[in-house]
Amino acid sequence: MQRKKQAMNGSVSVLEKIPGSQIFPGYIEVFERHLSPNKVPLNIRNSLTKPSTIMAMACFRAICRGLEFRLEPARKYQYNLGDILKLWSGIRAWCLHFISICTSKSLLVSNSMADFDVTAMMTATAICLRCLPEIQTSYHTIICTDKSLHPPVVELWRESCRSSCHVAVRNLSDLLVTVFVSQDMQSVVMSQLEVNPEETARLCFNAVLEDDAGGAGYSDRKKPDSVCLILMLRVCQSPTLANAMIHEQSVRFTCTVMGRLAAKIMKTCDLPPTHNIWSYFMVTVSFVNTCLSHSNFPIVLALVDTHVLEILLRIWPFIPIKYLYRVEPVILAFIDTMRHYTVYRSITRCVVRSLASLDKKGVIVDPEQYTVDIAQYCKHLVLLAQYRSSLKEECDKLPDVCFTCRRTYIGSMPCCSQCQSTQYCSRSCQRTHWKQGHKEQCKKSCVGIRDRKFLAYLGQITVMKHESHLSPLISMYMNDFSIRDRASLVIEVVLSGKTGAPRPDISIKSVADNEKEVGEKKPWFSHDCERGGGICGVVRVLAPGGIDQSHECPVRWSTIGRG
Repeated sequence: MQRKKQAMNGSVSVLEKIPGSQIFPGYIEVFERHLSPNKVPLNIRNSLTKPSTIMAMACFRAICRGLEFRLEPARKYQYNLGDILKLWSGIRAWCLHFISICTSKSLLVSNSMADFDVTAMMTATAICLRCLPEIQTSYHTIICTDKSLHPPVVELWRESCRSSCHVAVRNLSDLLVTVFVSQDMQSVVMSQLEVNPEETARLCFNAVLEDDAGGAGYSDRKKPDSVCLILMLRVCQSPTLANAMIHEQSVRFTCTVMGRLAAKIMKTCDLPPTHNIWSYFMVTVSFVNTCLSHSNFPIVLALVDTHVLEILLRIWPFIPIKYLYRVEPVILAFIDTMRHYTVYRSITRCVVRSLASLDKKGVIVDPEQYTVDIAQYCKHLVLLAQYRSSLKEECDKLPDVCFTCRRTYIGSMPCCSQCQSTQYCSRSCQRTHWKQGHKEQCKKSCVGIRDRKFLAYLGQITVMKHESHLSPLISMYMNDFSIRDRASLVIEVVLSGKTGAPRPDISIKSVADNEKEVGEKKPWFSHDCERGGGICGVVRVLAPGGIDQSHECPVRWSTIGRG
């Protein structure tokens, strides 16, 4: 056995010294002999001490060197690689064996790996699986259709993410993206990724963070290592994973990457459409588009706060024609979303700031430089932002109201430290409100106290403007639903079925979403009636202080037009 180990060590030394250009021509036979499936140990616990495992690792490293040498653009050697297909049965068997070692949770196996470089095993396995389809196209079909191979590969990807094995993470992410191309296999891989979706989302996003932190986000000469971001985008095809993946942190990070790429493009100016950086930039655009379909208040606030609209409008003149048809719908959908969410004070503030920045940089959105739709959408957004901004200033001048004693308070009022959604003039009022029922309703909300106050202000303006239409309905529903003035607001929403009709400022959907975000359990109601060819809906809106938080409503409120 000792002589066999010495012979194996000698062979390993020889393999390590073989130049990359000579690996495949001269050592196919060596690989066949040492990578045959019958050489794989049956027990992974003692596998690391067996000469066959050491030799297999050396062969894998040699294969990786040969594959990487082959993939270098400067290498023009043409080998007959048909014989490499003969290696697949052995490569597959050893890959599964190495994966079982790397992902083993056994304490005995972990102890036996104390002096073994598991990272090297993980990396060699990942590179080998990822590079083979690029060398021999037949391997692409083989790996994509090998359903039993996908679960172990996903588990190896998880373990690579957990252990921060960056090279393995990138190669396995690239391999999984390749498998996603095959529509028939998407469901197979997705079912494995959906195991523990919260962990999958966290690992996937962490891989993107580490990929970017390592400076691998962009390269002038090589294919950009954006595969982790592409994989993150692909897993969003699953509703379960998308709900876990798309959150404020991931949105802010992706938009930051978009901004850096856009700055690089605008600085260079003359990048050809085939340049890799455009592919990477379009991945970030696709992710933003995916986020819009999962919009809620924190996500929209993150998108607006990271200047996505400003980035897309400024880079528009530089975008190649083949990408314009993909970017325009994203711009229109994002502007439409911003208009919808300007009912929140913080989003109105960010929209105004973003529009002011565009104006300061001399960006004029007109039909001559942009499409007609983009110019019209931007014009409407500017008008709405101006209107909302004026309302925000008026709302900020109003005194706050204590949630217990209902007295007005000039200055900053302390909020509930847990939910940040109620405010009091004194500690005694806070204790009283806690005992009156706030204890059961107190939960952290993404809608802050100032946003809730602005929502109440908008609701009151709408109620007072359409008081003549709403009074009969309010009186009818007050008794049926036992609605107290302190508890809720009633506002009018017009949803017109006519083509080209203006969108409502506050729709039934946005009210329902706000109700969920606030965390209240009280029901909302609606009533449909004919009025001017549209539908008049009466909706219950939960807001801080309720309708009695009207302060001293100026007479001019009733004459303010809708934005």
